[in-house]
Amino acid sequence: MRVEVWYRDEIGDGRAARLLASLRAGPLPALAAVRIRDVYLVTGVAGLEARRLQELVCDRVAQEAAVVPARDPGAGAAPDWDLLLEVAVKPGVADPVAGTLRAALGSVLEFVVPESALVQTARQYRFSIRSETLDHAALGALFNPLIQTGLVLSADDWRRGKRPPQQYPGIDGNGAGRTTAVDRVARFAVAGMSDRQLTDLSAQRLLALSLSELHALRDYYRSPSVRERRRAAGLDAAATDVELEMIAQTWSEHCKHKIFNATIEYHEDGRSETIRSLFDRCIRATTHEVDPGDGFLRSVFHDNSGVIEFDAETLLCFKAETHNSPSALDPYGGAVTGIVGVNRDILGTGRGARPIFNTNVLCFAPPRMEEVPSGLLPPRAVLEGVHRGIVDGGNQSGIPTVAGAVLFDPSFVGKPLVFCGTGGIMPASLRGAPAWDAEPRAGDLAVMVGGRIGRDGIHGATFSSLALDETSPLSAVQ
Repeated sequence: MRVEVWYRDEIGDGRAARLLASLRAGPLPALAAVRIRDVYLVTGVAGLEARRLQELVCDRVAQEAAVVPARDPGAGAAPDWDLLLEVAVKPGVADPVAGTLRAALGSVLEFVVPESALVQTARQYRFSIRSETLDHAALGALFNPLIQTGLVLSADDWRRGKRPPQQYPGIDGNGAGRTTAVDRVARFAVAGMSDRQLTDLSAQRLLALSLSELHALRDYYRSPSVRERRRAAGLDAAATDVELEMIAQTWSEHCKHKIFNATIEYHEDGRSETIRSLFDRCIRATTHEVDPGDGFLRSVFHDNSGVIEFDAETLLCFKAETHNSPSALDPYGGAVTGIVGVNRDILGTGRGARPIFNTNVLCFAPPRMEEVPSGLLPPRAVLEGVHRGIVDGGNQSGIPTVAGAVLFDPSFVGKPLVFCGTGGIMPASLRGAPAWDAEPRAGDLAVMVGGRIGRDGIHGATFSSLALDETSPLSAVQ
């Protein structure tokens, strides 16, 4: 079943108006009009009628909806547009709206939605052109080919009977993927691998480990005492895929900050200096220098965020991090993951804090930059995607963005800088114990909050240890 929803002409669609203005000012000055349709695709839900699905996804006050049959009897008729673009996510990529729709089919309409059912969404753009020619390549700015598909149909294609599909390839209804019998543990005889085999393994699995780190890994699995302990625990001598992934993410730049913590030989104007950890020298030491020593700093370099005293009864916490590489590949996903990630870090500080504001610092190439190296997203697309991600992750979730800064320079064309920060508040004590001091104990419960995710984002941590190039993997997009 395919249902398309659009805003009534007398109401207007703000999304289409903004897109039209943006495209006219940029790559498509000859554009006359843009109309947007939201597409909902459902397959495999027994008893679901088109009328019920329309009631669920369409606001009858402001919108109209239509069920599009598999075989359109209107084939051969001229459409009222010149070009159609329909964008959907690739298999395995998270589709949050589809996840919500799947849940609503069960909770609102009370249908049984089996795991085998396919619930998908897409967005359709209908363009009217003032000239006879249109640079189809300009439409590439409307979707990210790393994580999305873009189907283009001309008016002639439509007249010949071509239509968008009734369903797209998918893993399951929300793109998360199910465990199957073929998803078994893989094992690797690391102890017997040569240097070449080790580096090939790292490249193939995106472990992002250096040769010296791979040597340490091999030495560990070669150790007689390690082999004995593994045997006693019921493990064989080979490394499992889970072990390799855990080691790689723990040793990643994202988690370990290897550059910040490295020993650096610094030379300038005939002067030499050995710096043992830029983190200790420039960040930790500076923080301790300003510490008055009276308890003002309650928790630093320890928890998910830093905690300071506001008054005797109230504490403030703050966390900031970068999401540069993810935002370069998928501006929206990278930015929204960054801002929601630091929101989460406030929630997870101590015994729990409440996020109260967001901040950001963003560095982009100039939006109208003309010469963009092949394979890179246009700077305007990066800017708009990051901005939308920060809005959706912050303001739309009820946490206001209270401060920020933007810097434009051509040097950021290869990789933007996306700094995301969140501030929070917590009581000084909770049930008679310090609210900022919480150590996990055996028997504690772990609670995961939020929607299901897709297979996109796997290796996001290890990917942070690599430079971006044309071979950058799709799987690292968040």
